[in-house]
Amino acid sequence: GDDVSGNGNDFTVNNLTAIDQTTDTPTNNFATLNPLNASNQATLSDGNSTLSIGSNSWKISPSTIAVSSGKWYVEHKISVNNGFVGIGVIDTNDYANNNNISYSGQTANSVMYYSSNGQKYINDSNTSYGATYTANDIIGIALDLDSGTKTITFYKNNASQGAINLPTAGSEEWLFLPSIYNATVQTNFGNPPFTGTDQADGNGYGNFEYAPPSGYLSLCTAN
Repeated sequence: GDDVSGNGNDFTVNNLTAIDQTTDTPTNNFATLNPLNASNQATLSDGNSTLSIGSNSWKISPSTIAVSSGKWYVEHKISVNNGFVGIGVIDTNDYANNNNISYSGQTANSVMYYSSNGQKYINDSNTSYGATYTANDIIGIALDLDSGTKTITFYKNNASQGAINLPTAGSEEWLFLPSIYNATVQTNFGNPPFTGTDQADGNGYGNFEYAPPSGYLSLCTAN
């Protein structure tokens, strides 16, 4: 852009688009994926918001922010799926006390929505849940930690797949934990690596493809 100092020190934009600009500020930071805290760490890019792996093995990366109260909305865009994808959450105690977690839904206090059969996984046990999903689908999560029965609801391209009661035997503090097997997923906590439709939460924060459900917020420090 233009140098406003009057000295004409302008830069020419090269290989950048509007989506490459972060909206973080010194007073508001959005969650990303954590490159320092995974036993089976995926390859991260796009400011630690995209996770990818080209080999046939499960890889994960947790969110940098954990939550124990509130209502939270997150989106995941499946950009490549040559294997499997699991979108979900895990209790912080389960994550800290298991040394070799491969995917969300593997432990007692975790939940995963699985791409290839649309089933839900809790404690590594799968039951019927929703529709299958694949490349170019956007999977939303609405995590409700304020209601009497704490729930997680997954959305496929803005269509609710139904509420799931969260397990309650852990700390009840939750990390978002996308899981991939020969796939690439772009995670949007409100500062997207993919072009959204500028749907903000009720406090005016975030840029999502779909409007967050009423009362659900983007995962950022201002919220």
